[in-house]
Amino acid sequence: MILTIGMATYDDFDGVYFTLQALKAYQDLEDVELVVVDTKKESCKDTANTCNAIGAKYFHKPDKVGTSASRNYVFEVANGKFVLCIDCHVLLVKDAVKKLKEYIYKNINSKDLIQGPLLYDDQKNISTHFKPEWRGQMYGTWETDKRYLTQEEFEIPMQGLGLFCMRKDAWPKFNSHFRGFGGEEGYIQEKTRQNGGKNICLSWLKWIHRFARPKGVPYPLDLKDRIINYLIGWSELGMNYQEALEFFKKTLNVNQIGDILKEFTKALGTPMTSSPAKDYRLNKVAYILDDENSEVYKSFNWPHAKVFLQDKSFISAINNFVSRDEPYCLILKNGEIIDEKTIQKIDEWIVIKQKTLKIASLIEIEKNSLKRKNDYFSYRIADDIDIDQSNALIISKDFARLILNKNQDLKLSQVAKNNNINPFVLTKKEILYRVNPNLNHLDNVIGGLDFCDIREIVWASKDRWCLDVSSTSLQTTLSLCQKGLGIVRVFDFQNQDKETLKKEMDIFGYANFIIADIEENIEAPENGGRLLLINYENIPDYLKEFAYEKQSSFLRSGDIFIIVHPEEEIKDIFNGVSDYKAQFISNKCLIAVKS
Repeated sequence: MILTIGMATYDDFDGVYFTLQALKAYQDLEDVELVVVDTKKESCKDTANTCNAIGAKYFHKPDKVGTSASRNYVFEVANGKFVLCIDCHVLLVKDAVKKLKEYIYKNINSKDLIQGPLLYDDQKNISTHFKPEWRGQMYGTWETDKRYLTQEEFEIPMQGLGLFCMRKDAWPKFNSHFRGFGGEEGYIQEKTRQNGGKNICLSWLKWIHRFARPKGVPYPLDLKDRIINYLIGWSELGMNYQEALEFFKKTLNVNQIGDILKEFTKALGTPMTSSPAKDYRLNKVAYILDDENSEVYKSFNWPHAKVFLQDKSFISAINNFVSRDEPYCLILKNGEIIDEKTIQKIDEWIVIKQKTLKIASLIEIEKNSLKRKNDYFSYRIADDIDIDQSNALIISKDFARLILNKNQDLKLSQVAKNNNINPFVLTKKEILYRVNPNLNHLDNVIGGLDFCDIREIVWASKDRWCLDVSSTSLQTTLSLCQKGLGIVRVFDFQNQDKETLKKEMDIFGYANFIIADIEENIEAPENGGRLLLINYENIPDYLKEFAYEKQSSFLRSGDIFIIVHPEEEIKDIFNGVSDYKAQFISNKCLIAVKS
């Protein structure tokens, strides 16, 4: 079956009835199944009977209440290779399904999120997409791209979700913690892009949406649910969820925002204090191990108490901290400074993690994109060196007492280990929210690969540690850097010295990109997937031999092997070997999984 058309409903028999009847009467439903998911507690017999009469599958799923869970379930039960998910009060223009099936057959391996223009009640005016901006208690405002007049297909940043279509096995799913209604627009489009797809508008796939509700909305509409969805979704994608908080702070009071933050952090498994401070801060004291007249001390815009220690003694700071009332301290040494925006984020993070936070190191910004528009905080369990050599530490009162109770020569990492405490690394990451589709293409970097090849490479590389063996072209390397992946690239330095090349690469601003040569000891973390990428274009024989050796020593079962510009005999070999399973083969790219 090529297509499933599915919809969720909650006490909207009229909507389901006319949507199904219009599909049956006016659309080509050959090789198409119809699915209805009823999420109300009591099953609607009239809806079930209508589905039975028209040949649609009816599922009563009161546990899938909310637009996200019910839409995910439509994809789950669908038998079609592609799924067209529509609201249960949407009508499609003539021949829309027929044209969509034709488009699908031509793009059978597409990972794109396919949408179309909203056609208003006058059946003249349309909106092709959402403009990514905040207004009216939501993210996204209707807008029209005039390309719909001349182009059948074009890329858009986001669109309302009254109609969307995607290949079933490429569906990235709405976050399982979403609840209620709202917060999905923008999220699912960016998630598609991060998974290697595009968000496209097909000019002829027009849909009419019944916005009017003369009997009122039958299901609960809670603004809190929508805000929590924004926080969860944007956090998942590495977007700046603080932007959502700032927008809704204009209409909600401090207590309401506090309740939302508690539910948000609870959903993510990080319980928050039951009675957050009025401005979500805990009192802290900062110790600057420097002179009081130093520029570091003068420029440090810290909203809490701060103390300079001219003797620059870490133990002196700990002794002073233990005698004070603040539950946490920040210790800065060796001229370390923190900007005001980071301080605000630290305040929020400490409130959220206070039950488990004993000691944490602050790491400098990771530059993960060519253009930095949004930032967010991430954390991980610290290695010994992260704590013992850090110039910026957050320490709790009980951990400070442990330091003083132990041998003062003992390293902080050892104090943590002896007391079964997990030290954290708190990292400020800056990441690109790629609303502008052109940023995916990296038009300024020439490498001979088309956009489909790059998307397949990025898709296969997701969450992997990459070893890139190449002699020319930065196209694939920078595309992977843009996704924030850790990359070591082994170059051919025969025509250019390493330091000169490194300076040229530094202009891109990637801290996640390392230049190496074959003499260096290149190792990957044991945890997580790996990727070996070889660019055969102009590659010298010694780099080929190095890459062959890495196939056995670097790659493990389930890891990814990619060859860019492969020779024809190599493509033939990978079609028949048992050690690798070919995943994607084009004229310029081969992707295989190691068995």
